[in-house]
Amino acid sequence: MDIRDLIDSAEIKYRRILEEFFSSLWGETTLYSHDINHHRRVWQYVKEILLLQPDKEDEPEKLLMASYFHDLGMVSEPGFRHGARGRELFAEFLRTRNLFPDDFADVLEAIEHHDDKEYRNYAVDHNRILKILSVADDLDAFGYAGIYRYLEIYIARGISLTNVGHEIRENADSRFRNFRKGFRKYPEFFSRHRKRYHIIDSFMSAYNAQIGDSHADDYNENMEYQIVSMVSEMVKRGINPSGIKELCHDPGIRPGIRDFLDRLDNELNQHK
Repeated sequence: MDIRDLIDSAEIKYRRILEEFFSSLWGETTLYSHDINHHRRVWQYVKEILLLQPDKEDEPEKLLMASYFHDLGMVSEPGFRHGARGRELFAEFLRTRNLFPDDFADVLEAIEHHDDKEYRNYAVDHNRILKILSVADDLDAFGYAGIYRYLEIYIARGISLTNVGHEIRENADSRFRNFRKGFRKYPEFFSRHRKRYHIIDSFMSAYNAQIGDSHADDYNENMEYQIVSMVSEMVKRGINPSGIKELCHDPGIRPGIRDFLDRLDNELNQHK
């Protein structure tokens, strides 16, 4: 069966069930950077990778499951152990479907270890589900959506606005190097996502320069600083980013910020 047919078959068989299970657990959790739309986007990136690198027939089903469970653990554990919690939740899902955990050992392992961004885990080299999931998750950390997503989770974890730009650049660079290692042999695919990486890297580089400029008289003149402050306030107040589109029509918003918000809204909602 063609890889596109296998992907379609996996979606028909499991996607609605997975989304219902996810939504029943996620509920009103206010961590929008890792809500169901993030998991939908990761699945879209997984599909792009599968079209480049098709292999086993059971992979689309397994990767669809992994895509929808990899960050579900954040419903109760927003820190670095959310993968372990997600593994527990996936094991619970398997039981509800009368599926055998031994048949999904690679998926369980992928969910637990997908957030190891030092890429030193032995399992990555021996678990293709983990390798693909990890890269797809990395791709959703780039671009305008990546800027928002990083800011929300890092602020939620207590990283200061003074340090957040440096932390983001370091983590995003690690993700990009891992992506480059595995995908630069696909020029069109690699080039498209390299541009998305440069969006977040350039943004945070400018922000870091503004924060570090002891001679700056008024940070409010700097677009990146204003955007980070705006997102920070949204996170603190638990405001859903779905309202960002409305800000674009505010006559007091600078054109550069309006353009950023419009692009962010498009990326966050492109796979709803």
